This record gives sequence, structure tokens and C-alpha cells, in this order.
Amino acid sequence: MGNPFESEPTVVQVPSSQNVQGTGEVKPYAEVEPYLKNYLPTLEQVFTEAPTLYTDALTPGQSEATKLALQGYGDVATGLSGLGAMGQQALQQQGAQSLQAYQAGEAARQAQEKLGQSAYDLSNRYNLAAAQGLMGAGETISQDAISRIAALQGIGQTQRALQQASEGQWLDKVLYSQ
Repeated sequence: MGNPFESEPTVVQVPSSQNVQGTGEVKPYAEVEPYLKNYLPTLEQVFTEAPTLYTDALTPGQSEATKLALQGYGDVATGLSGLGAMGQQALQQQGAQSLQAYQAGEAARQAQEKLGQSAYDLSNRYNLAAAQGLMGAGETISQDAISRIAALQGIGQTQRALQQASEGQWLDKVLYSQ
């Protein structure tokens, strides 16, 4: 395939002028031309003049009652602007009262927490004392049990010794009597 820029030119045949009849100029707008010539001066004037701006209200006209109501709102706003300093002072006082109430609530919460901790500590001390008392009672009971066991063991040993001694005498009698 060769280079497209080095190809041979193609010759296109133009229709011969012998076949064309009439003038060579085509006017598709010829029918509207008289209207354009008639209205052109008016159109030029309209588009070259400075436009008149609409300066009236964009809403329908206001009645007398509406004007009075708007004036009343204006009066209220003017009156409230003088109360701004008093309102700000009231807000500051309210803020100070809120802060005091918060601090009092926080102090009450801390006191309640401290009281709860004291009650917990007291109940722990009571439980410890009760446990120590039970341990003391347990020691007393166990010492008593040990002394009773020792006494029973002593009695058992004595009985065994007596029994063995009595059996031994009987056995000695049996053995030595013969």
C-alpha cells in the first residue's frame, strides 16, 4: 500500500453549462425579501434603542392595610432594637444562674458519691468484723473439738490398756496354769 499523500489526483467532471438554463444566482429568500425591506427600519430602531427597565414592584400592588401592617412591623423592630441591651443582660443573668445550678448539682452528685463510698466502706468493715468473729468462734469450736478428741483418745488408750491387761492376765492364767 502506498503513501496516501503521493497518490494521483482524481479528475471530477463538471456538468456542462449547456444543460443549465436560467440565471446562475439562486435566491431562496426572494419571497420574503419585500417583507424584510418593509420591516427592517422598525426592527433596526427596536434593537438599537436603549431598553426601558421595569422598575415597578414585582408583586401586585399593596393595599392600605398591608402598608399599615408593614409600618407596624417596622415600629416593633425599632422598639426591640432598644431592648437588645436589656435582653443581653437577662441572657447573661440566666447563664450565670444556669452555671450556679450546675455547680450545685455537681456538688450534690459528689456528696452522694462520697456518701455511697462511705456506706460501702462501712459495710465492708462490718463484714470483715463478722468474718473475724466467725473465725474466732470457729477456732474456739475447733479447739474444743480437738481437746474432746484428745480426751476420747486418752480414754480409748486407757480402755485398751486395761483390756489388754485383763486379757493378758487371763491369757497368762491360761498359759501359765498348765
